[in-house]
Amino acid sequence: MQIQTLRPKAPLCSSGWSNRFLIAAIAGILFLTLFPFRFDFQTKLAGDASPFFLGHGTKVTGFMDAFLNVLLFVPFGFGLAEKLRERKISRSASFLMVFAAGAILSYAIEITQIYIPMRDSGWEDVFTNSTGSILGFLLYESLGALIIDFLSRLEMALRSRLTLRRTAVFLFIYFLFWFAISAILQKQTRPSNWEPAAFLVVGNEATGQNPWQGRVQKLQIADQAIPDAVAIHLTGGDGSLEAPIAWRADYDFSSATPFQDLKGFLPSLSWTPAAPLAPHPNGLALDGKSWLTTPAAVADLVDDIRKTNRFSVHVICAAAQPHSGDGHIVSISRSPWFADLTLRQEGSDLVFWFRSPLSIRRAILAWYVPNVFTDSQLRDILYSYNGADLSLYINGKKSERPYRLGPGTDLARLLEKVRPVELEGYYDIYYVLVFFPAGIILGLAARPTTRSNLSILLAFALNFLLPVILLEFILVWVSGRPVSTWNLFLSFLLLVAGFLWIRSDSAPSN
Repeated sequence: MQIQTLRPKAPLCSSGWSNRFLIAAIAGILFLTLFPFRFDFQTKLAGDASPFFLGHGTKVTGFMDAFLNVLLFVPFGFGLAEKLRERKISRSASFLMVFAAGAILSYAIEITQIYIPMRDSGWEDVFTNSTGSILGFLLYESLGALIIDFLSRLEMALRSRLTLRRTAVFLFIYFLFWFAISAILQKQTRPSNWEPAAFLVVGNEATGQNPWQGRVQKLQIADQAIPDAVAIHLTGGDGSLEAPIAWRADYDFSSATPFQDLKGFLPSLSWTPAAPLAPHPNGLALDGKSWLTTPAAVADLVDDIRKTNRFSVHVICAAAQPHSGDGHIVSISRSPWFADLTLRQEGSDLVFWFRSPLSIRRAILAWYVPNVFTDSQLRDILYSYNGADLSLYINGKKSERPYRLGPGTDLARLLEKVRPVELEGYYDIYYVLVFFPAGIILGLAARPTTRSNLSILLAFALNFLLPVILLEFILVWVSGRPVSTWNLFLSFLLLVAGFLWIRSDSAPSN
């Protein structure tokens, strides 16, 4: 009798990807729909309508908006369909549950968006999001088995080849690449391309084409960033304490022209065209016909700012035309049409822009702050740039909206025109691109072990901590900004998230 030997079966693939799809889908949906996660629960709908009725959104939507709303929920529908079918739930019941889950999630998001400034909600998004969930279900029913089988086999191939040595070499090269890219991108946020031949102008810019009407009481400029506590004190109107700031320029407009720099560093400011006006008891009055300018370029100031990569501009001013005024309050500029820095009024908005390699390349980086000039009262305004983050303080209060210029902003510029309202998002997405995939690689390379292995544990600890610290060190070195504990925490969190995410559906192994 011939005895047949049984060949061992091929190893089974991973148990599935449903957890991974759902985790990634929900995280992406919440980030893209609720960012920047700043809520104003005092918001009310027109006519005190109930938020549960949503109403119609005010934004103009088109085919692309609808398409993106559908696409956003496709992974959610796909992952939920896989999870339900794994649990032997019938096709029709799974379809209804996927549709209901997508509609409920979208509806909850739309209600929440009512309380997020600059977000818009409406039934249109609920409909398109629900459609995306249905398409995700249909995609799973038609191609789900092929997609999951391909991903599972790819995962197994990577796991079999990622030894600890190979993982260490790969991550070394991987992070070396990102460190170099990060340094190059962060360098684009430096004011390295400021023009030394620029003039300091108050009430206009060097071409004379954008005059401003209002009052100016004080102007101060520094080649350093100002800490929060000092900036709040300085703009809060408390003159009892002298702020410890080494100003490079300090003009007080309560005297007669020419206005001297009290620090003796910059040239005096005189009228252009020559039309002396009587001093105003509450500051210098600018009528839009004359403005102040230095007779010579402020090359030394520009050179100092380029070296330190930091600056602060402090101005106390009041608009003569609230809501409707237009013009440059302060500028460092030269003709023709070349500016290093501008601070201006547009209607009731305060607008600030400064030159950098990033801000002149397909980027719309003027920072608009609405409803600043709503009356003719004095505004104590301070902008402070620490090499990566621009902060604004008005009358003793810091703006809640950050203006962050990290490497993610320059990376986004390669794909689209970047906008100030999205700067924080670019910042976070960049860290996701750097650290989340590295966490996945570590998760794939991790081997279950039945004995304590101190060297392996130390190696993984270094792979988690060392890149986090090194990237922060590089960005601080390039930009000159202070060390950010939030950046360190976010980087480490994303590494851990990638590690846990790839293992959330892993089949148990011996």
